[in-house]
Amino acid sequence: IGFTALTEEEFITRRNNFSKALAINKVSQYIPQIISECNSLLVQKWSKSGTKINFDQEGNLLSYNIISKIMFG
Repeated sequence: IGFTALTEEEFITRRNNFSKALAINKVSQYIPQIISECNSLLVQKWSKSGTKINFDQEGNLLSYNIISKIMFG
């Protein structure tokens, strides 16, 4: 039984897939902060009846809050 070498294209594909898997694992450690921030906005703003929600603005605010919480605690 011999080993077959990967072509350059196969190697690049495997390397890229491996890198993506590492990135997903890295990001997954922040899931509790993401859930906490989503719950915070849900209670503060989105649960009020009759409230109109600008999802573009709220998405930007949510992203900003999550990134700030991850970076600065």
